[in-house]
Amino acid sequence: MLTSSHGYPTVDDLLDGAREVVVGHPGVSTLRTLGRTRGGEPLTLLTVGDADGSAGHAVVVGGPHANEPVGGATALHLAALLAGDPALRHGLAWHFLLCLDPEGSRLNEGWLTDPGDPADYFRGMYRPVTERQPEWLPQAGAEPLPETAALVGVLDELRPVAQFSLHANDVGGTWVQTTADLPGLSARFAKVAAELDVPLETAPFDAFHMPSPAPGIFVMPGPGPESEGRPLNDLSARSTWFHPVRYGTVTVLVEAPQWTVPEIADDTPLDDPQAAVDWLVAGMRARTTRLAELFERARPWLDPVPGRLQASARWVIDGCFSIADEWHAGLGSRAGRARLARSAGSTAALRMIAQRLPLRGAGMLARSLAGRRGAEGARRAVLAQLDAWYTEFEAEHKPRWLPVRDQVELQSQAVLSAAAELTGDR
Repeated sequence: MLTSSHGYPTVDDLLDGAREVVVGHPGVSTLRTLGRTRGGEPLTLLTVGDADGSAGHAVVVGGPHANEPVGGATALHLAALLAGDPALRHGLAWHFLLCLDPEGSRLNEGWLTDPGDPADYFRGMYRPVTERQPEWLPQAGAEPLPETAALVGVLDELRPVAQFSLHANDVGGTWVQTTADLPGLSARFAKVAAELDVPLETAPFDAFHMPSPAPGIFVMPGPGPESEGRPLNDLSARSTWFHPVRYGTVTVLVEAPQWTVPEIADDTPLDDPQAAVDWLVAGMRARTTRLAELFERARPWLDPVPGRLQASARWVIDGCFSIADEWHAGLGSRAGRARLARSAGSTAALRMIAQRLPLRGAGMLARSLAGRRGAEGARRAVLAQLDAWYTEFEAEHKPRWLPVRDQVELQSQAVLSAAAELTGDR
């Protein structure tokens, strides 16, 4: 399955694969349950190597976001690889949390085994609202999600040398975010990306505001004054990525695209950043306004207390309006415009966000209406708009499917390269 060019493992596939690793490598690998999800699903940790970690630990987190399944595939692939080759462990005990959000992941299983084209993905995907995403620590005074508590608990127990968080970028390129600069990582990462024909994102939406010591490498600002007042920085500082920094842990996020778009790597400067940002803001607001209209049309058939899909659709609408306002605020200074639209590639990345987020919202809204008596017309209207938006997106960006085996290889090599850098085993 993990060498297939098509299809991701489901939650059950990951558990079955973990058991196969343990059976195939007795004495080298073990399984334990860290805790259970809100709905009672087990949170399984697969350990490879010396469990007491006398030489140090590495924690690998798969499936941190429900619509990003490649991390589980990579974690299972790495576990089998390291179980069979002690030299690749870099002296560390490796611990794989195969899926941090199994309940959310199950809501994506309609497209996992046969991803098809991006339009199918947008029609069938689910991404939880921020408060339901286990990588985020709770606000002061709030109880953590049980999934968050399980992850924090194992980080506190192991105090690892490294934490690897495996993410997926649905359409675009690849990049790495770290909590500390790793000078030797950039060349290794660029090499494997080039070999797999995956473009490096030079200014992705999640990281364009972060220091970038090399193309595709970003260093996350931690808690403190430098992060205040900048929503993306504030959120990353309130994350499980920074929680183990107190132990000297370095967290490395690896983003692998499902579909690639070469224009994302174009570093050509723009002649008129203000016009580019103005255009981006207008496009985001127009699509979001239309999505909000469709939501209101669907309201008679929606639940008074929103379920997961409905809540996420509304969250996308509110978030898109907020992003448009944030981008518009960037027009207030020359530096802000240059930061938002520094190149053709960065503008393409933002343009795709302005297109992709409403597509996600439309897909989850349509799913919210499925099977509801009398809602057929409202659902057809949502799907018709999704199809029209996606046709425009495909014509403009021409996304190319990256085989699952290549996504896994990209993440695996990034993890092993970072481990070599952190342990001095170069």
